[in-house]
Amino acid sequence: MIIHFLSDSIYSKNFIEFVNSNFNIDEHFFIIHSSKKSNFVKFYESQTNCVISKSFIYLFLCFNKILKSNKIIVHQLNNIKLLIFVLLFYRNAFNKMLWVIWGGDLYFYKISKISLHNRIIEIIRKRFIKNLKFISSYIEGDYNLSKRVYKHNAIYLKSWYPGTIDYNVVEQYSLDTEKAKCIKVLVGNSADPNNNHLEVFEMLSKFSEFSIHLFVILSYGGDPDYVKNVKSKGKYIFKDKITFIEDYMSKEDYFYFMKNIDICVFNHDRQQGLGNINLLLCIYKKVFIRSITTPYKYFTDKGIKIFKTDDIKHQTFTDFSHIDINYLKENKNKMIEDLDLNLIYNYWVNIFYGNR
Repeated sequence: MIIHFLSDSIYSKNFIEFVNSNFNIDEHFFIIHSSKKSNFVKFYESQTNCVISKSFIYLFLCFNKILKSNKIIVHQLNNIKLLIFVLLFYRNAFNKMLWVIWGGDLYFYKISKISLHNRIIEIIRKRFIKNLKFISSYIEGDYNLSKRVYKHNAIYLKSWYPGTIDYNVVEQYSLDTEKAKCIKVLVGNSADPNNNHLEVFEMLSKFSEFSIHLFVILSYGGDPDYVKNVKSKGKYIFKDKITFIEDYMSKEDYFYFMKNIDICVFNHDRQQGLGNINLLLCIYKKVFIRSITTPYKYFTDKGIKIFKTDDIKHQTFTDFSHIDINYLKENKNKMIEDLDLNLIYNYWVNIFYGNR
């Protein structure tokens, strides 16, 4: 049996559906680090091979399953209780354990010195990561970064999560070649402060008198004070040319929203929002991300045309808003090839069964 430890997320829900539809359901057991307040609790409870873990004690209740498992996959390394449990009570688990990097779980080291609590967590993480035999990610640059930071000898395996993009819809989506009367700009992907919204507002402020409208997703991540500050600053600069989205959207509504965007500006200083970036590239959107991030190198190495957020401060509105149809088409073709469902399926076959 393969044990999966997952965070509460739409990505986790989609992954469980993918595994249960494509693999033997009796070979997989999902332990969700969540609470009864989860948006997906009814889904988790409806799955015969899925449980919600709310406490340290629950790991002991599942210990027999964990002990007898062939493989343990930790999707996102953010459950400190699990790390302590393995280090104290089941160190042999490292011989069959794989960590799938999500993003923030890798870059925790950047905020580890903020407080004593974070420093203690990072000490535990370092000891845990150095013992791992396998690490997986979509972008190999994240694995390479983990190797530099944590000095581990884990083997790299590529992976990606299905269900983030409706490929049937994307492949049938046609490019609208009519020039937009008003440039619609998506700023960031969440209310997480790592989006650095205020810096983007400053960059774009010189375009506030042009035909432009900003959309800012604030429906998850971040704290109320940060959200309040983002809304206040955005309104001050762009007046009625900015819209804040604070409610969750259905998958269908989200796709409709995204296809009406012209340009996306991401200002994260680390890998974040990959699902959004991939979708936007698949539906012919111009995407800006910071050149210091691992996704920038990943996409440019594949010949995908991506722009530097850093350059906006030096651009005219014509430079910023110009969209070349040819590279948009090339981007989509390369992304569809990179995110082929058969490839994704084979990534997980290799992870599940390739190194037993």
